[in-house]
Amino acid sequence: MRKIILEICGIFHAIFFGFQVFLTYLFYKNPNADQFGTRHITVIYAVWSCLAILFFAYISIFHSKDVFSTKLGKATLVLIALFYFIRAIEEITFFQVGVLKMFIPCLVVAILNVVLLFLPSPKERQKTEVEQALLNNEQIS
Repeated sequence: MRKIILEICGIFHAIFFGFQVFLTYLFYKNPNADQFGTRHITVIYAVWSCLAILFFAYISIFHSKDVFSTKLGKATLVLIALFYFIRAIEEITFFQVGVLKMFIPCLVVAILNVVLLFLPSPKERQKTEVEQALLNNEQIS
């Protein structure tokens, strides 16, 4: 279950990566975008954002075992959740047009990554079932 949810999030990251690259391209090609002299700074920010999203997609799809079994993997889940939660807040704050189109997916992915932190692994679930069975046997005796 956890691996499936993580892979679904990874597919969303990959789609969002493509969307972010397309937006960066549109912004860079817009002749009115440089009215404040910040075109290149914005493009650099967008490129780094794209690289972060691509990293999220890669580890979510290809390294799910490591994500769940290491502290660094769990810290990465927290980072992903923070990234998408902040992105959801940015959607409300900066972009009034079509807010819900990106706000809801970003918020859902943030919540899913937080939920992944608290879902027990199959081994942990099996361990608690065995402990429960042992407790039931001790109560019977």
